[in-house]
Amino acid sequence: TFNCAYCGQALFDSKAKYDSGSGWPSFWRTIADGAVSYKMEFDGRLECRCGRCQSHLGHVFLDGPRPSTVPQEILQLSPESDPRSRSDNGRLPRFCINGASLRVEETP
Repeated sequence: TFNCAYCGQALFDSKAKYDSGSGWPSFWRTIADGAVSYKMEFDGRLECRCGRCQSHLGHVFLDGPRPSTVPQEILQLSPESDPRSRSDNGRLPRFCINGASLRVEETP
């Protein structure tokens, strides 16, 4: 589990982590509704923050993997609060996260 480095809130799990080629830790879904909050920035980018303490995590873009390339049973559990493409064949979100904002916790 990838938790907020500041408050410990669970944010992402390893099942949704992927290599986006950006060099930043990237995820295509959050762990639960409300785990992450969003704020539109002046330049049009969508900032993502910890849903509990509002610490800056990074940004989210709608250029993540195609839905057909991820495990369908996990995709079906994607939280409603995650950003969505308006296109039926659109890509999943790419949560581009600053690694310093995360703390990894192994689950048994």
